[in-house]
Amino acid sequence: MTSLMSEKHAASTEEVKRLAIDAKIKKTWIEIQKRHAVPVNAIGAKIDPRDIATLRIWRDEGIDKFVRK
Repeated sequence: MTSLMSEKHAASTEEVKRLAIDAKIKKTWIEIQKRHAVPVNAIGAKIDPRDIATLRIWRDEGIDKFVRK
């Protein structure tokens, strides 16, 4: 049972890697990120440093370039 769950988790992780976010969402996320000095999600909530999946998307989509300094 554990191996089945880990296989399922691995598959869902791969799916997350392949999904691209919508252009409107990305544009909004960039505008929100410009107002914050820490990584935030598309609604402006701080991204937990342990949330590796969200941080990976945040970097892969290039949102990290818009952090307010």
